[in-house]
Amino acid sequence: MSQLIFKNVLLSLAASTLLLASCQKSAEEAPEPVGKPPRPLSGAEKSTVARPNDFAFRALNQPALQQPPV
Repeated sequence: MSQLIFKNVLLSLAASTLLLASCQKSAEEAPEPVGKPPRPLSGAEKSTVARPNDFAFRALNQPALQQPPV
């Protein structure tokens, strides 16, 4: 019985090690930077890029404002 448990633990450790080793990326596989866009950005697009979290905070705040006070 203890040999069966030992085998299962050993197989689990081996599988975990292989899984973790396969998830690592080397520096050579890193994506290249995007560079400049294919066309000039409009004023609205530039302001959106400058304030990426503004929309998220407003969107998350909406349900809180719509709920009645407790």
